[in-house]
Amino acid sequence: SATSDTDTVVAYSVAGTASNGGVDYNTTFSGTVTISAGDTEAFIDVTNIVDDAIVEVDETVEITLDSITAGDAGITLGTATDTINIVDNDSATVSIAGTTDANEAGTLPGQFTVTQSATSDTDTVVAYSVAGTASNGGVDYNTTFSGSVTISAGDTEAFIDVTKIVDDALVELDETVEISLDSITAGDAGITLGTATDTINIVDNASATVSIAGSVVATEAGPSNGQFTVTQTAESSSDTVISYSVAGTATNGGTDYNTTFSGSVTISAGATTATIDVTNIVDDAVVELDETVEITLDSITAGDAGITIGTATDTINIVDNDSATVSIAGSVDATEAGTVSGQFTVTQTAVSSSDTDISYTVAGTATNGGADYNTTFSGSVTIAAGATTATIDVTGIVDDAIVELDETVEITLDSITAGDAGITIGTATDTINIVDNDSATVSIAGSVDATEAGPSNGQFTVT
Repeated sequence: SATSDTDTVVAYSVAGTASNGGVDYNTTFSGTVTISAGDTEAFIDVTNIVDDAIVEVDETVEITLDSITAGDAGITLGTATDTINIVDNDSATVSIAGTTDANEAGTLPGQFTVTQSATSDTDTVVAYSVAGTASNGGVDYNTTFSGSVTISAGDTEAFIDVTKIVDDALVELDETVEISLDSITAGDAGITLGTATDTINIVDNASATVSIAGSVVATEAGPSNGQFTVTQTAESSSDTVISYSVAGTATNGGTDYNTTFSGSVTISAGATTATIDVTNIVDDAVVELDETVEITLDSITAGDAGITIGTATDTINIVDNDSATVSIAGSVDATEAGTVSGQFTVTQTAVSSSDTDISYTVAGTATNGGADYNTTFSGSVTIAAGATTATIDVTGIVDDAIVELDETVEITLDSITAGDAGITIGTATDTINIVDNDSATVSIAGSVDATEAGPSNGQFTVT
């Protein structure tokens, strides 16, 4: 604090948070400093400062004046210790990235990596929060999160694990775990947040197929509706929408049924079935084969990618409730006069959607082949679809000169060889007459006289 006429030599020691020897600085200290006679100041330099890449708190160099080793006895130590800072020029950001997806298959855990862009000489503690579409607590995973992650001094990474993945049977979209870095709660002031949020997926390993089956047959009797059931082999977390098309032998629009189909069916999230109804069945009077409604699942238009189509097509029947009988009647007698043909009419009591073929045989007292008539019979008669009658003609009537009783042609329906199963034979046999047109007179004449001489007999001739 005042000049002296002699040099003042002061011994000192060096301390502080900064490390000498090339770590934070590299200074050769003499251990003494001399204030020359007549001066009031001397300097101790801290040199060769190291510009490292470590993010750190400003570090200190502390020098303590230990003793006056030479100089006037009137000089004593005042403030013996002080520090300077080595001001840090480094900074870093802390970011998060989802580095490993979790997977239900094998219940593989997922992982986030928290990265600091440079090392720090102190621990960096980062608070975080968890969100995402996946549910913790045993639904999709069961992880106890601490809410903070620490990047240790000297390190640049730390990890947050997503553990105890639940392998459920639910078909669902891959679900997400999202972690957001909220704040740095401890560490160097030069460290800030970079990318604060990222996600990992919990990859679903479940799959399912969607199939269709005709579950309820429709009937004209009643009438009663039919139904298809669309079944998914496992539940899904989202609705499954399937487009479909309709075909079959039955005709929609009021002919056989009258149903407005939407063209798509939805299996709701959490359910495994949906139904498609075939409604407004028409109870017509047509004898027909059971007709079909066929539905084909065409594509999945919405839902989880793990769901595919299994059995794509099935049918239901619309069961017919109609029946009919086929009978024969001789409708026109034949006659020799003018050689007029005869005719049988085969009648079906209701129309059919298909041809009805009936085999028959021919008998009677009249002789075919040119004796009484000359007809080539086919042996079968067809009532066309939509018709109710057919005829069998007896042709080639022979006008002979024989006076005879009217003769008969008899036809018997033997069996139905083709047609709807609901059609049976009623009156199987009938006849027509071939009416005779011949006549004659009977006369008598005495043709031989009798005589007593002989005597000889007489005779009449009846013609």
